[in-house]
Amino acid sequence: MNNYYEILEVERSASPEEIKKAYKRLAKLHHPDANGGSKQAELKFKQVTEAYQTLSDASARQAYDERLDHKKEGKAGSSSGAGTKTKERRAESGQPQFDLKDMEKQFERFFGYHPKSGEAGIKNKSETKNPVDTTAMFEKYFGIRKK
Repeated sequence: MNNYYEILEVERSASPEEIKKAYKRLAKLHHPDANGGSKQAELKFKQVTEAYQTLSDASARQAYDERLDHKKEGKAGSSSGAGTKTKERRAESGQPQFDLKDMEKQFERFFGYHPKSGEAGIKNKSETKNPVDTTAMFEKYFGIRKK
């Protein structure tokens, strides 16, 4: 994870005005048009812009600071196994950790039936049919009548 404070060359306690001033200075310095279309300048310009967008928004800055603190705390702790490191990287990048069983439980909790078996789940134990069955609504809407 890039340190946006280092990219903008400001202290972590910098005010929004200081961040804006640093962004303008660095954006002007690294703008591709001012550097003959240099790929390095373009990359640096994108980094500076990304850093400014994050640090100029108060809620995004707070979330970024929390991630930065969490990352520093993780480095200070003891070393862990490879599986834990992968989970830490996912957490740092903001990617949710995916678990199929958890997803099935959430589906059952939300819709009231198990997605694989179709049996009623937590909410409607007495019903054995799919509680989300929309056949009746469909037939009424389109005027279909059963014989």
